[in-house]
Amino acid sequence: MRSNKPRSQPQPPEENIQSFIAGAERQESSAYPWQSPNVRPDVTKVFNLRLPEDVYLKLKYLSDKQRRRSMQTICQDAIEPYIEQELKKLLDSGV
Repeated sequence: MRSNKPRSQPQPPEENIQSFIAGAERQESSAYPWQSPNVRPDVTKVFNLRLPEDVYLKLKYLSDKQRRRSMQTICQDAIEPYIEQELKKLLDSGV
């Protein structure tokens, strides 16, 4: 039986390595994570929400009765203003 030695991977050019290291050491200039230049408003992130069964069923009922609004949309419409309000309070307090 013949044994094959694993082939070595080609090494990236030195400039790619140095560029990678420099990027890791770079400090972010934005004050808050949502102000980073890497944040894109067209990217949607998934966040699971645990709800008590009765609240879930109420949300589902609303969504079923308002055919143009999904459960996700209802939650997003409710939570975005709350997040902005809480951020304003937090930032105004100097934290």
